[in-house]
Amino acid sequence: MLLCTQVMKRLIIITAAVIIPLFLLHAHEVKLTGNRTHARILADEQSPFQRGLSRGIFLVAAEQLRDPNFSETVVVLLGYNNEGAMGLIVNRPTDVRLWKVFPEIRGLRRRRDMLYVGGPVGTDQLIVLVRSGIAPEDSYRIIDDVYVCSDLDVLQKIVKMKQGDEFRTYAGYAGWAPGQLDYEVMRGDWHIIRADAENIFTKEPDALWQELIQRSTAQWTKIDPVHDGQFETGARGSYRDGS
Repeated sequence: MLLCTQVMKRLIIITAAVIIPLFLLHAHEVKLTGNRTHARILADEQSPFQRGLSRGIFLVAAEQLRDPNFSETVVVLLGYNNEGAMGLIVNRPTDVRLWKVFPEIRGLRRRRDMLYVGGPVGTDQLIVLVRSGIAPEDSYRIIDDVYVCSDLDVLQKIVKMKQGDEFRTYAGYAGWAPGQLDYEVMRGDWHIIRADAENIFTKEPDALWQELIQRSTAQWTKIDPVHDGQFETGARGSYRDGS
């Protein structure tokens, strides 16, 4: 296929250590996250671990986090429970137009949507976040009017109907084994703040980390194991889980 030939010549290079081959993303070869563990993580909002960690929060990479997969990233958590955690990096757009991945979706060519890197796991899988007043079919609500979709047909429907719905398409996702994210938070790798649709769909994703790291630094938080894993008042602010 011409698309595969074109894309194979072009790799998305995020850092010297993070390379995602886009030839895996041919429209007819795309897989959505669909194994049972993923479904259980997405379906369960509660967890026996930190109650500050839950679906619908941002993980803002701490300045000292040097892992090239996550350095200076903002991750929206899609699901979290005792089977692990899943999230999407929302501030790593590529320079690949979405219509090049899905040339058969008429109407994408006139849009300026770019493909985003969602994380280092499952880079042959696409995940769609949609901002809509009505829940798309086969979707999970993340926050307010933001949904994660398991059906790429939603792209075609939005484009075809010329709706005002916003969407972002991500290659790959971030995944953590049970307890792994808890440990990283306690180690100080991540700041936790509530996610919001405006920042998920920001027009300036490259500036998002700097904006949120300044906010989260001003509202520094820490885990207090004495108080059942809730967040206690930090240097100049506080975070408490609303559940």
